[in-house]
Amino acid sequence: MKHCPNCDSEVEDNFDLCWNCDYCFSENKIVDFEDNVNEGIATKSKKPYWYKIIKILSIMPIFLWPILFFGSIFFLDNPNTTRYNELLFCGFNSLPIVFIALLYFSSRIFSKHKVLSIILLVIPFIVFCSILLYIDYIL
Repeated sequence: MKHCPNCDSEVEDNFDLCWNCDYCFSENKIVDFEDNVNEGIATKSKKPYWYKIIKILSIMPIFLWPILFFGSIFFLDNPNTTRYNELLFCGFNSLPIVFIALLYFSSRIFSKHKVLSIILLVIPFIVFCSILLYIDYIL
């Protein structure tokens, strides 16, 4: 066993990286994994806690989607259904796919474009609140 000079943790001899502080024994420095993204080296996620909370909250509208789906069936209940009602039906029922895509792209671009990443996570809240206001308006 060898000791890390940075944090004094015990590290097995066959490991080149300290498990506690990411000190690299071969380079004699602490490795910043975000710098190695372009080099194809495995990276460690260093996203802040608040970002993870926002991601969890942005998934919440997806859990309410079955209720929206059930309610959207009544858009087509009228015999005089218009194209507008059909578009609303398709729009409501494609929301989970859009929300999941926004979540995916937000995670991918976080390290380079933090503000855009947060905006992508806030979009589901805005859309879902708009839907609830619209439903309240037509009822």
